[in-house]
Amino acid sequence: MIVAEVQIKTPEMHEAALEGHKYYEQSCEMERIYAIEPGSPKFDIPPEKKAHYDSLIAGQLRVYGDAAAVTDPEILAQLVPKFIKGGAVVAGPRFFRMNFQN
Repeated sequence: MIVAEVQIKTPEMHEAALEGHKYYEQSCEMERIYAIEPGSPKFDIPPEKKAHYDSLIAGQLRVYGDAAAVTDPEILAQLVPKFIKGGAVVAGPRFFRMNFQN
């Protein structure tokens, strides 16, 4: 089985990621350190560290929220049906080139 992540970003989301990724990396590191057990989605962040963690999450929400606010919601309407069943893999290379290289 191949597991992969495909990211399609608007220019605004790309710019947001330049700032937002630092918040993401730090919050992930705290989640790794304070996971209840390895790989757990539940955390036991000490009270003295919780405010910092919350600020990292708030930073991500702010940066990406600002970018999402200027993104045309029709982008999702176009992309979700295309990729939900395999995207370009299912559609074939000709379809892929016509939509992404033009």
